[in-house]
Amino acid sequence: MSRTLKTLRAVLLVAAAQTALSYAPVGAAAGIALSIPTCDSFTLTGTAPNQVLTCVTGTPPPPPTPGSTAAPSGCTLTPSQTPVTAGASLTLTASCSGGGAPTSWSWTGAGASQSTLGPSQFLFASETSTYTVTPSNSGGSGNTASTTVTVSTSGGTPPPGTGGGASIQQACAGLSYKVIDAAVPVGGGANNVYRTTSSGVFSNASSGFNANDVVVVRFTAPAGDGYFNIGMNELGGTLGVAAYRTVSISKDACDFALPRSASSLWTSDDVMSFSLNLSTTGSQRTNLEPGLTYYLNIKNYQSGAPTCSSSQCNVFFTFANPG
Repeated sequence: MSRTLKTLRAVLLVAAAQTALSYAPVGAAAGIALSIPTCDSFTLTGTAPNQVLTCVTGTPPPPPTPGSTAAPSGCTLTPSQTPVTAGASLTLTASCSGGGAPTSWSWTGAGASQSTLGPSQFLFASETSTYTVTPSNSGGSGNTASTTVTVSTSGGTPPPGTGGGASIQQACAGLSYKVIDAAVPVGGGANNVYRTTSSGVFSNASSGFNANDVVVVRFTAPAGDGYFNIGMNELGGTLGVAAYRTVSISKDACDFALPRSASSLWTSDDVMSFSLNLSTTGSQRTNLEPGLTYYLNIKNYQSGAPTCSSSQCNVFFTFANPG
């Protein structure tokens, strides 16, 4: 409803059919009481004795309520921190103050999933980037909100593929990360199995793949063998609840960049279990450099959202050389 104004001057007040006037007694403070059913409020402008009393009718429409089909509006995007250390976790949170409730969110920015069904985006910071989000519902797309997150590399960027505790500490700064040092069997016909529930399986932490942990499996590509397999599977039971996960094989620890970074050989954000062939030859195998250290990185997140519905979602890794 549009706002309408009616100007009422003193000479017209007497003739108004719906106007009731009462005057203060002589000698009392001057005042006029008005009762006009069609007026919602009054405003007084000008300087005495030449002033104008204005009748205001109509009120602005209320903001749309949840469930409205209006497009979202008044949307903003807020990072959990900026600047942030390279490799540290980062949460982007979008909110809208008007319009209908968003049902989907479209994102851009380094490492961000392109779309989510919720207003948050969880990722690991890799580079300074401007992030944007556009919420939408059945009524259309809302305004695009943006924010810039600065990634600090002070203290040095870990050298790719060199291994060592210092490199992992820098790359996984700010994360709850756990490291498994795995050996690739050589000679054929052998399997090495690593369970996240086994005591001592992590070189830097207690056992258990907790919901918010990042597991880093460090291994060195053998110089003598050109072919081996890595498998990851849920343990099953109450401690091995199935969960979609983001998985990468990279020259850097805690490298979950999507699109993948220059150090990454393979990254996916919708993998529950996988079997990957690693080889120095072969058109359908991922090529590794003999003698170089690599990192298998796993987190319980998919498209920026947590996926582990239990306190732990444990897995086991099998390094196999079929011979």
